[in-house]
Amino acid sequence: MAAASGKWSEAFEINPDLLGIPLTSRGNTALHVAVSMDQTSFVEKLVNCMNMQDIEICMADGNTAFCLAAISGNVKIAEILFGKNPKLLCMRGHNDMLPIQLASSAGHIPMTEFLFQATDDLHNILPFPDIVKLFFMTITNNIFTVASKLLDSYPKLVTIENEEGLTTLQMLAQFCEFS
Repeated sequence: MAAASGKWSEAFEINPDLLGIPLTSRGNTALHVAVSMDQTSFVEKLVNCMNMQDIEICMADGNTAFCLAAISGNVKIAEILFGKNPKLLCMRGHNDMLPIQLASSAGHIPMTEFLFQATDDLHNILPFPDIVKLFFMTITNNIFTVASKLLDSYPKLVTIENEEGLTTLQMLAQFCEFS
């Protein structure tokens, strides 16, 4: 398959109307496959041939190609997709998580930082419970740059408890090793 191998010459011959057609039982389009295989150059060329709706197509698990880029940590691919369709930042994927939450839960620091910077109006996108979830994900995965910025924007996060009943300070104390 051209998308998996990154062979643009083969894919270029394909009818552009077929770009949004699922190729697998999981609903993967050529874009999903190319993103999954880290075919950055192929993704860039493919996105230039696609409309915004095709880029928003979700697989059976709910993930867009942008969600897959967030999960894999491929910032370059995320930048390409975001450049074509900024709405992708707000499209929830698997387990009803936004791309920034998916990136954070996967522990991808540069990707989480990129998505956080791109999401300048986070409070308008995420309800507060999702901000709390993101905050604790960033702490759990050592993404302290974003955790710190969230704390600056939402000071009451310092007193909120996570799902296990731990506050921020209690979570951070667990990371400390005493010799």
